[in-house]
Amino acid sequence: MARVCLGLSLVVTYIIEHFVGRHMVNAIIFHDSPQAWSKKRLLGISILYVSILLIFLLSNSLWFISVLVSMLTSKLGVVISLTGNLSGSIIAFIMPAACFLKSSNISPLDAVRQLPSMWNRSSPKFLPSLWQRLHHLEQIFVPMVMMLLGSVVLLLGSVSSIHHG
Repeated sequence: MARVCLGLSLVVTYIIEHFVGRHMVNAIIFHDSPQAWSKKRLLGISILYVSILLIFLLSNSLWFISVLVSMLTSKLGVVISLTGNLSGSIIAFIMPAACFLKSSNISPLDAVRQLPSMWNRSSPKFLPSLWQRLHHLEQIFVPMVMMLLGSVVLLLGSVSSIHHG
């Protein structure tokens, strides 16, 4: 009886885990939220009815991908290693730097373009203090170096996980 209950709880929670993945795929690909579906219309039909088909397709795609990965790998350690490497490098290096760059008022391309004028005394954008110039460099280049380092860690960790698996 305990095994039946465990199996039933796994089946039910596995479906619930698709909510986050489905929402993220919808937000990334379609730039839309489920709350806005009921207000939109496509060819006179409420998007809410179209969204049911979309939910079905996304859920089954996520399920199929997870089943495919489980069928192609025979070692759980490789899957856990790759998952930890991916999530760890993104959470530790890439996402904090990307959030900082997104929240700053200066775009990275503008900052690179302003570098020569900051150091040129005849430029109107010249910063007289060395600390101001270094602070400007710190705000842009440190996050970019962190993102580059995170990408290298992600690549090397993935290669190492696959090679040792």
